[in-house]
Amino acid sequence: MSSDDLLLRVRAAVADQFVPVVAALVVLVAVGGWMVYGAYVAPGTTTERELASSWTAEAGFEHAATVTEPNPLYDTGTTLANRSTYYPAVSPVLNGSFDYGYRSTGEGSLDGTLQVSLVTRSVSTVERNGERVTVENWRRERPLGEQSFEGLSPDESASVDFTTNLRRAANSSERITDALGSRTGDVQTTVVVRTQVEGTVNGNEVGNATAFRLPMTFEGGTVRLQGPGAIEQPHETYRQRTVPVEVGPLRKYGSLALFFLATAALAGLVVGKRTGRLTPDETDRTVLSYRRARSEFDEWITRGRVPDDALPTPRVEVDSLRGLVDVAIDTDGRVIEDRERGEYVVVRENVHYAYEAPGDEVSVTTVGPMANGEAETDGRDGSNGERSNPESSG
Repeated sequence: MSSDDLLLRVRAAVADQFVPVVAALVVLVAVGGWMVYGAYVAPGTTTERELASSWTAEAGFEHAATVTEPNPLYDTGTTLANRSTYYPAVSPVLNGSFDYGYRSTGEGSLDGTLQVSLVTRSVSTVERNGERVTVENWRRERPLGEQSFEGLSPDESASVDFTTNLRRAANSSERITDALGSRTGDVQTTVVVRTQVEGTVNGNEVGNATAFRLPMTFEGGTVRLQGPGAIEQPHETYRQRTVPVEVGPLRKYGSLALFFLATAALAGLVVGKRTGRLTPDETDRTVLSYRRARSEFDEWITRGRVPDDALPTPRVEVDSLRGLVDVAIDTDGRVIEDRERGEYVVVRENVHYAYEAPGDEVSVTTVGPMANGEAETDGRDGSNGERSNPESSG
């Protein structure tokens, strides 16, 4: 299909559907204008979380036990400090302390409390809804100490002391299980420090409740504890911030292209409609109809040259190629395209039907390389014939 043919078809289609096409372009112009407005004038805003303040709580346990019972290893009165293993038989009392402080990039002032408890409990692992979960069978909690503080600065620390009898803690779980008559579950003993703080850090109000744990493991007459070391817990405070939406290049330039292209197309259609250049005239529509029929019915058409003496009279003029093909189909004939004569003919015994192509269409139309043959024919039985310089259609 040539570019002229394509342009003619597009003109005809647009002219026939002028109102829907204009309506679609108006919608595109409106959408493009709205996108341009949103991209350049009012891109909108979005809410983001912004870090307002950060600070880190710093805590740690220290512990020691004094040897009070004679033994071959330690002298009586020796203090065993921050050991990972203690022996309740020779040093039954554990003395400990918990220190709490914090660091920040700015000033701060915190008020709070430190509460120490010895927690003994029994836990079991069970399956619920296809998952393994830990459940608490029983629990006993005994307070060991409490300390309050006010106006704590980043370069200061607060502390709370506690004391517990290791022999009593080791025997406590045994007494409970004997009293309950059940040893189900795993017994755990832990020193728990609960901190409750509030105040301002870096100019922002903060509030926090945290639990710090020091597990005790009783095994073979010993008590194992976690050694001293810094425990850090970072805390972050966020605030909501409204910022403009970032518009990407696709939305920026795509919206401009859509708006201006749709506007130009709409203006071109309106001008073309008013000047009459958009709507194909009768001749253009005749040519377009002919080209469509020529392409559609190519299998019914054979190119050739029909001698004058092969055209019986009378001659019947057909007003379209489509109509001529209908004649060939109805009469079980063949359409011959005589390019020198500039017409199409269907030859019968006592009459021939003819359609004259508009303008010079026959001489320039090419539908495949002699798709149905280029044999010269007399139009009756497809046999070859001779003809020179035909001047009339008979």
